[in-house]
Parts: sequence; C-alpha cells; structure tokens
Amino acid sequence: MPVAQSPPRRRNQLPTADDTAEDDETQHNWEFTKENAAPLECGRSVKSLSKRAFGMSTREQAEIEEKTKKLEKLVKRTEKAVEWMQRQAQKLVAKKHNANARANNASTADDSGNTAVDFLTEDEAQSLRDRLASELRYDPSTSNRDNIDYDPLRYWVLYIDHIRKSYPSDSKRQFLINERCARAFMSRPFIVPSYQNDARFIRICIYYADKTSCPNDVFKLMSKLKVGKKVSLFWVAWAWVAEKSEDYQFTEKIFQKALSVGAEPKKFLEERQKQFLRRMSRHWLNASKSEHEGNLDEDGAAAETENGGREALNSLSRECLERNNRSSAFNNVQTAPVAGIRSRQNRLQNDSQGNGLRQSGRNEGRVA
Repeated sequence: MPVAQSPPRRRNQLPTADDTAEDDETQHNWEFTKENAAPLECGRSVKSLSKRAFGMSTREQAEIEEKTKKLEKLVKRTEKAVEWMQRQAQKLVAKKHNANARANNASTADDSGNTAVDFLTEDEAQSLRDRLASELRYDPSTSNRDNIDYDPLRYWVLYIDHIRKSYPSDSKRQFLINERCARAFMSRPFIVPSYQNDARFIRICIYYADKTSCPNDVFKLMSKLKVGKKVSLFWVAWAWVAEKSEDYQFTEKIFQKALSVGAEPKKFLEERQKQFLRRMSRHWLNASKSEHEGNLDEDGAAAETENGGREALNSLSRECLERNNRSSAFNNVQTAPVAGIRSRQNRLQNDSQGNGLRQSGRNEGRVA
C-alpha cells in the first residue's frame, strides 16, 4: 500500500508550522555538523566545506581515498630513495674512517664529529645519485617530463594540497605530511640539490616551522644546510620569527645577511627591511615616551606626598606671573589703576587736613 504524501504547497499559500520547522532544521544543520577546519592562507572553498559538513556520497569518499593512496605511493618513492642514500652514505663514511685510522697508525678519528671524513664530498654524493637509476630505478634528475620521476617535489605539493582540502579538520595529518617533505629533501646528501632554493620547498619548510614549538631551530638548520640561501622569503620569514621573540638585533643581522648573499627578489627584501625599521622607530619612540611619563608621574606623586599637594601652588607668585607674561601692557593695566587710586587718596587726605587747619584758625579768631 503506497504511503500517503502531503500535497505540495501552492505558490501563494502560507507555510504551515511543520514547513517552518523543517526549513529551520535544514538551515541550521551546519551548526550541528560543521568541522573545526584549520585555516589556510588562501582561504577555503565554501563548496568543499559544505560537502564535508552535510556529508558526501560513498562514491566521493571512495575517490578521495583512492587519490590519497595514489599520492602516498608516489611520495613513498622519494622517501625510499632518501633512506637508501643515507645507508650508502653511512657505509662510505665508515670506510673513510677506517682508511683514516690506518693512515694515522690505527688512531681513532676525532669524536667531536667535525672532521672532514664525517661528510661526503660533492663528487661522492653525485655518485650515489647516479646509482639511484640503476639500483632503485629512480631518477629524479631526468629531464623527461613524461617520466614518473621527473620533479618529485610536485607530488609532494599535490599531496599536501590534497590533504588540506580533503581533510580540513585533521591538523595533525597536515603537519605530518609537511614534516615528511621537509625531512626528505633536507636529508644529506641531498637527493635533489636544486631544491635548496626552490620556492615551493621553501614555503613547505616555512609552514612546517610555523607549526612547531621552536621555529627558530628549524630556520637555523635550514641556514646550516644552505636551504633557502638565495630566496628572500626564507630570510623574511626567519626575521619575522626573531622579531616576534623580541630579538631585534638578530633580526637586523638577518636582513643584512640576506642582502649580502644576494637573496632574490631584492625589492621584496628591502621593503620588508624598511617596514621593520619603521616598526623599530615607533617602538623606541613609544618606549622612551612611556619612560619619561613614568618618571614625571613618580616625581609628582612624591612631591604631593611630602608637601600635601601644595608644591605647585607655593611656586606661584605675582612676580613670577608678571615675569612670565610676555605682554608689557598686562603690567601697565594692572599697576595703573592702583597708582591712580593711591594718588587720589593722598590728595583727598591732604585736602581734608588743610580744611581742618583753616577751620581751627577761624574758631581761634572768634574766641579772641
């Protein structure tokens, strides 16, 4: 028996209470199902977030998982090649230690770890990179764009972008994929030396450093390995980290070092340096201003406590006011009426005395 359905609502018919409740529930579904999506510098697509919030179909979820597995397989090739190179490098270093020990009458190498035999030369590292194609069938130095090993960093960039968009709330997964990429291409010997100054790789390393608890340590390691030496973005990001930690002298040294090594683009670097100097000017101006205000407040409070708050009143006098007044007319206007009044009083007093003497003389004549 078919289920009875409610008739469709007409165009001019008012909505019922049930229709209003259904619309409100649909409108506020986002509030109950939204994810804590991690923010991105370029922002996020509302369409993709809505799909994640309101649910995706089984087919769409299967496509995401399939793409994730495909990209994971591609980046794994790079990680396996890096592990192989590190094992071979350790073997070569061990051989160099043994040869050095025999040459020095079986004396051990310096334990400080700073001897020349602890590192491979560039020729030795290049020989390992050449063996990758024959032993692992992995050739990242190929110039053939159709080759799967051409530009292996592009797979990491695609993978990172895919994780950010497909798993917006999984911040840990996003952090780990950036860390894996940074470790793979910063491992010595470098699997692709040209990536040391690749802007794509520098951005990934900066993002990774920003998410760590000690970003300055990551930038120091990059500087030691000469990663980003010719890229202005690396120096500007490092300077920003130093400035946030209030190490202003080191920040200025970073800018000077970047200019001395010829980092590009130079205009971008100079603009950021000027902005930093303007911020420092305002910083020192505000600091000196607040210091002076603090001293005045302390002195004023001490004077008020000692003299009962009358120090300022006691310093005021009529002479000081007249001396500080720049207008000479002020003194004339203030003193002239006083002098006139006094002269009138003296004349009246003299006149009264003279009248009294004349009146007494007349009285004496009458008596005589």
